[in-house]
Amino acid sequence: MKTRTIRSRLGALLLALVMMVGMLPTSAFAGVFAAEPNPAPEYSFGPAGTSTEVKLIPGIYDLTVQMKKADNPAKDSMAADCIKGGALEVMNNGDAYVNIKLGAKSVGVISTYAKGWRIYQEHNIMSKAVPADVVTRDGKGNITEIRFKLPYTNQDGVFTNVDVEMGGMSAPMHPDALLKMLFHQAEHNSAKEAAKIDSMIAALGEISLASETAITEARSSYDWLVAESQALVQNLAVLEAAEAKLAQLKNTFKLAEGSYIVPIIALTSKAPLEPVAVAFSKGFGDTVQINVAADGSMTAVIVPQHMNIDLFGNIYQCNILKLRSTRGEAQYADITTQKYTDANDSQLYDIQAPGKMTVGMPAYDAAKMGYPLELTVDFMNTMYGNVAADNWMDVVLSLDLTKAEKLAGPFEIKATSMSLGNSLAMRFLFDEADLNGRTDVKAVITKEYADSREPVVVEVPYSQWTTKWNMSCVTFNGIAAKEMMDGVTFRIVAEDGAELSQAYTETVHNYALRQLKAANTDAGLKTVLVDMLNYGAEAQKEFKYDAGNLANADIDAYQQYATQNVTVENHAGRTHGTGYSASVLALNSNIRMTMFFKNITPEMHAVVTYVNHAGREVTLTIQGDQFRYKWDMYGVVIDELAVADVRTLVKCEIYDAQNNLVEGGVDSVESCAAREQNSEQSASYDALMKFGVSSAAYLNK
Repeated sequence: MKTRTIRSRLGALLLALVMMVGMLPTSAFAGVFAAEPNPAPEYSFGPAGTSTEVKLIPGIYDLTVQMKKADNPAKDSMAADCIKGGALEVMNNGDAYVNIKLGAKSVGVISTYAKGWRIYQEHNIMSKAVPADVVTRDGKGNITEIRFKLPYTNQDGVFTNVDVEMGGMSAPMHPDALLKMLFHQAEHNSAKEAAKIDSMIAALGEISLASETAITEARSSYDWLVAESQALVQNLAVLEAAEAKLAQLKNTFKLAEGSYIVPIIALTSKAPLEPVAVAFSKGFGDTVQINVAADGSMTAVIVPQHMNIDLFGNIYQCNILKLRSTRGEAQYADITTQKYTDANDSQLYDIQAPGKMTVGMPAYDAAKMGYPLELTVDFMNTMYGNVAADNWMDVVLSLDLTKAEKLAGPFEIKATSMSLGNSLAMRFLFDEADLNGRTDVKAVITKEYADSREPVVVEVPYSQWTTKWNMSCVTFNGIAAKEMMDGVTFRIVAEDGAELSQAYTETVHNYALRQLKAANTDAGLKTVLVDMLNYGAEAQKEFKYDAGNLANADIDAYQQYATQNVTVENHAGRTHGTGYSASVLALNSNIRMTMFFKNITPEMHAVVTYVNHAGREVTLTIQGDQFRYKWDMYGVVIDELAVADVRTLVKCEIYDAQNNLVEGGVDSVESCAAREQNSEQSASYDALMKFGVSSAAYLNK
């Protein structure tokens, strides 16, 4: 059975020719079919539509910076002579950073250095000011260089506030000024760019699996350089050697006996045309199953993918037919009917192709940075008039064994879910029937941390397991917002120590990402999940916790579901007496609000009441020995609030030993956020409010 389709005979023959891997050198096509390089993105700097607006590509530039009076930018600031030079670094994503070299400010015989440089985040001196980073100091501790991120690029500079002390002054001055930046005169500095890359490469040191992020950043930064700057990089060979060493470490990582799903880093061939090479690179899909025997030898189970090659405006179909390695030809299963385009008559045919191939993995080839394999493709075979012909082509499979996920044994985790309480909780769900009636078992849950803390191990005996959705359920509570990237590992263990299940590791981030990708996840839940990950990322940044691995780094495609804005109001106040001072919100581990009162003692007790997001009245009695003493006051700690309770008004009343009402006050998470709108923690509070509001809306719909 065949169907005719219009194809270019010349194009088909040319494609068949270039797929003869190894027969023609890649150089034969150099300059003819070379892929067009991706153009560097351009970003605008300076006031739009003016003669000083300029578009700059990512890179490092020499930048003229002038210090002007804040209220009269046409005139120099009194401290103008302290600016000794500037540089602008434009990142690949459009973010921009400015470095300014500084010297002393002299007035007569008196000279001093400014300190405490702060950058206003909007183009006025009434906005929030963020401290600049100190890059260098001189031998006396004076600041000689600062660096800061440009909060905006559509003006000719930013406003700053500094601390200046002069001899004879009773107190330092805090003048405002405009750091005027002549973006239109910025000059590209290839030497600085190359020096930065060389520095990044030199800092790699001894290569280990932990070097991957640094190597990736160095390579990405190098690839973004213009050719002139790349030519000045001295350590490129060192970077290439580091990449080869990292590939070897990832490909030869020792796995214990068992079966694993392993990510494919690359599947490379010698195909000289980019469309062909791209199609071949996906020929095995994104993952491969690796079976590891007791002696460490590995077998790969590969599901070949039907390939479409887009060449010269035509789509050519092709399929992998056979696979072999130095450990023999593959075993085939699940034969399926695929399509291929005949290389001689350009017609579309049906063909029988394997749906699964199992082949012994050869030894790792360090020079090729992967495992060398050979395969045949129907398109090549039919060019010779015989679909059964064996025209073998070389490919190299590169794996990341460090990210292997072990396949579960007879006992499987059926699902995971989360609950949104005072902190985040992870539920592990499984079919208890897999235990064959055993009750001498326990769940062992290990919580890892990204910082120096030791892992926490929690044992949950069989008697404490619950049931949810007709499955057994074990819950781990206490995941802080900043810990959404940390792994929680679940195992079932017999009381005698025997392992009854494979280890299963989950993270809040991975769970949320799976739900975002699922076709049946409704928009309301997607909003909750995106707001949750955004809140987690802000918590990571605020507490400087695993900040290079933010929880929302890979959800740009779903940010359309994020809550855009929430309004907050301060509803705090006194309900009895004059002692209620204020509440403080702590977010490091869980949502904890502490309401502080004057004139109370540990001999008293507190009664806390509120109506939660579900409409349930909650009453808590807190004894005085649990009060927190700080700032010459005692505080009542309330750590029962769920994230959906952010707008809930909490009433706290203090009673003496005779149950006489002494003091009273009301407050809320929302009120705390309203009071912190202009603080350094405002981003975290804003993210928490968005997460709380969307959670309440979803739970109450």
